[in-house]
Amino acid sequence: MRKLFFFFLLLLCKNLEAQTDSLLSVANQQLQLNQTDAAISTLTNALNQTQDLGKRRSTFKMLSNAWEKKGNNEKAVEF
Repeated sequence: MRKLFFFFLLLLCKNLEAQTDSLLSVANQQLQLNQTDAAISTLTNALNQTQDLGKRRSTFKMLSNAWEKKGNNEKAVEF
């Protein structure tokens, strides 16, 4: 039973990371299409889902770029 629980937990973590990758990809496309509000929302969701430090750094950088692109430099500096 314990092994099954750990297997399920591992599967759940892998699924969340795959979702984060997908969200980052969508946000990147949204930024390229100048949909900054949608990208900021998507990136915020991605940030809330991942614990991976590398992905969090990428998300913070993309959030900063999105806020800068939107014209809010104060918010961009936060990220």
